[in-house]
Amino acid sequence: MRWYSNARVLLGASVLAVPLAAATDKFSEKFKKSENLEQKIQKAREMVETTMAIQGIPGLSIAVTVDGKMVWKSGFGYANLESLARCTADSVMRIASISKPITATLAAQLVENGKLDLDADIRKYLSEFPAKKFAGEDVTLTMRQLLSHSAGIRHYANPKKKSATLEDPSNNNTEVPEFLSNKPYATSLEALEIFKNDDLVAKPGSKFAYTTFGLTLAGAVLEKCSGKSYGQLATALFSDLGMRHTQLDTKKKIVTGRVGYYQRNSKNILENCPEVDCSNKYAGGGIISNVTDLLIFANAILNIYRSEYRKTIVGEETIRKFISEQVPVDGKNTSAGLGWFLVDGTEIKSIEGNVANSPFFYHTGAAVGASSVLLIKPSSPSTSSESSGVCVAILCNLQNVSVLSLGRDIGDLFHNSM
Repeated sequence: MRWYSNARVLLGASVLAVPLAAATDKFSEKFKKSENLEQKIQKAREMVETTMAIQGIPGLSIAVTVDGKMVWKSGFGYANLESLARCTADSVMRIASISKPITATLAAQLVENGKLDLDADIRKYLSEFPAKKFAGEDVTLTMRQLLSHSAGIRHYANPKKKSATLEDPSNNNTEVPEFLSNKPYATSLEALEIFKNDDLVAKPGSKFAYTTFGLTLAGAVLEKCSGKSYGQLATALFSDLGMRHTQLDTKKKIVTGRVGYYQRNSKNILENCPEVDCSNKYAGGGIISNVTDLLIFANAILNIYRSEYRKTIVGEETIRKFISEQVPVDGKNTSAGLGWFLVDGTEIKSIEGNVANSPFFYHTGAAVGASSVLLIKPSSPSTSSESSGVCVAILCNLQNVSVLSLGRDIGDLFHNSM
């Protein structure tokens, strides 16, 4: 897979605890050379409204940055159908499996601090996890395998159908009891009881096999090698970045702006989702946030990925190792990195029908009552040194829908102006 390797500094102040800047007149000027920014936003609005109408989505939030500047953020539809509260760009929702790149970032920090070896047997840190065999042979599991979905740890039990390779497959498991669990767990270590004695589904390191429980195991390793809870690690990262609306998904806490979560029944009628407890999967799908906070995180990653001159939450060399191919996913242009999916866009058509030859990395999310995508599209080496790339965050409050294509098309729409 071809990935751009040149590094440039993202314009603007340090990413740490600094809000995303609004588009300036000078910044907006470059849009006018191809298509007015307002025209692009109007086109993006139409794309969102079409997607919502086709999939019957009650509420959706979206935000887009270009070169670290917020060029558009908006809410559509309803955050709560009973109170008729409108959805805004500040609405707080389950980000679902976008939690996985956040967990990978926490792992990257511990790697840099010398507390975690990605290729060591996880039982070096977590002796409580049982030794595993596959096909009668002793095998070892590593954090590299857990973060790239190649450790052989199972996903939710008894999935009804296989998933598309580019999507979080959790939407295929929305009636599985484990997906709907309402049982609280005090720590990631305690949550291992769900699956730790189960057989592996593949030989570790041999192939891609998507798993949320694999990230629960990764969270337990992080707790052990850091001496802190997953919540403490994640909260410190959110504080460092100024992500003031991002936290673990807990039921008892009052959260300003939190939406209602919805599903459709067998007759396609909207219903409230059942109450669930996400403490069994904080590291793999148990965080809530809004689109603005997600783009603070995305631009922090993009900034480090593009820059060799600045270290913020983690160093460039480490991030580049995490955003690199670890295991193929679909045998074509998609692979799993550590916490991210990587796409070589050479065979993917843009919204204009042209082949979009710019790679991107992303993660989708599928949770009870929520679907999401966070997409990062770095600028190409041939662009101006002032360009870093496009980031798109989309959250919606309906399960069993996909917003990946919408995120990719909107990323193309704004990226084509660079």
